[in-house]
Amino acid sequence: MKFYIPTRAQDVDPNAQEDFQSIITRELIPFFINEVFNKSEDQYFIILADSGMGKTTFLLNLFLKYYKRIYRKFDIVFIPLALDCSIEKIREVNKKSKTILLLDGFDEDQKAIEDYTNRLTEICKETELFYKVIMTCRTQFFPDCDSEPQYIDGKIKFGIGKKSIIFNKYYISPFNDKEVDLYLKKKYNLFFEKNKIKRSKKIISNCPQLMIRPMLLAYIDDLIMDETKNFDYAFEIYCELVLKWIEREPINNERLYSFSVKVAEYMFWKH
Repeated sequence: MKFYIPTRAQDVDPNAQEDFQSIITRELIPFFINEVFNKSEDQYFIILADSGMGKTTFLLNLFLKYYKRIYRKFDIVFIPLALDCSIEKIREVNKKSKTILLLDGFDEDQKAIEDYTNRLTEICKETELFYKVIMTCRTQFFPDCDSEPQYIDGKIKFGIGKKSIIFNKYYISPFNDKEVDLYLKKKYNLFFEKNKIKRSKKIISNCPQLMIRPMLLAYIDDLIMDETKNFDYAFEIYCELVLKWIEREPINNERLYSFSVKVAEYMFWKH
């Protein structure tokens, strides 16, 4: 919350755009609070983004921003879909027609991983009485555009029985240069930590496409700790972040590193 940079979104997948910084975007939280919650007749929304782009961070800040309002017309509930009891939690909500439901991480739902079509059908049936439903999901979770759900005119159409649910679809936008600078200013003291800001900017300038991910920026401390190291390539940044992560884990470091290497090899040859 302390270092939060307002989440922006766009109608097209940023992965499909070479110059993503020129795409027209909108701030998501004001959009939902001022427009969707008050004026829009649409019920279902899905927020898509790659891993580490801030899907959960966005939902938590949306929840907090709306929950702290003095005058709230609706209740708001946050439920992680990774919980085994997520459906039970949804059923327990009272006054569903007066409640905004935030569902985080469809791609982390074990039943969705096994069969996303049946799981999405179940979630839609359990949430149809809610005032608004906002769900997050990893962009590449669905197999392809020809599989259900169908991508139509910036929306996702999903059939459940004889009717269809329409999800309004938005992609979280990557950080732009100004937002990266703002994050560093929030994270480090402008007077006492100038060197950290300077070193961070140097690393980011070497790998700008990599450091637009908020999750990786959150671990910038791991990269600037050793001033003798230079990071000229993306793989060097990933390597350092993995090593620092392994150091923090209370298990066999050598085995975890070996496992990470095998995963990287598998991902490389698989794609």
